[in-house]
Amino acid sequence: MEANDYYKHLMELADLDVEPKSIPESRIMLEELEEREEKLKILHLELKRDIRYMEAVYLKRKGELNQAFNENQEIIPKKRFAKKKESRVTVIKRLEKEKQEVLEPYHKVLAMAEQLLNEMKDAKKPLEDFVTDKMGL
Repeated sequence: MEANDYYKHLMELADLDVEPKSIPESRIMLEELEEREEKLKILHLELKRDIRYMEAVYLKRKGELNQAFNENQEIIPKKRFAKKKESRVTVIKRLEKEKQEVLEPYHKVLAMAEQLLNEMKDAKKPLEDFVTDKMGL
């Protein structure tokens, strides 16, 4: 899934008013908050899984590039080795830059998801307290 899709799902889950006016309303909000928290946890895990998958793809590409350079090294005369080594570094740096550019939006959304998870946990406590105060427990 694209980072924008994760962001849209995240914003849908974040849109909830947690200002109860009555006990039944607070219970409904608490249930809704718990349901959204579970969905957010699933979204968070899927996001982490996608990031790990993309990192693995780039690691595999890096290994393939290194292997290709090692195979070509046997054919290249010794005096051209330094030039090939520079091009290897350039190619690897370009791949790393591409990886960072691709993963940056995912990491931003991941940080937002973690922040929202913390906010949801913090929002549950006042709702639970409201219910217990009103019921006299």
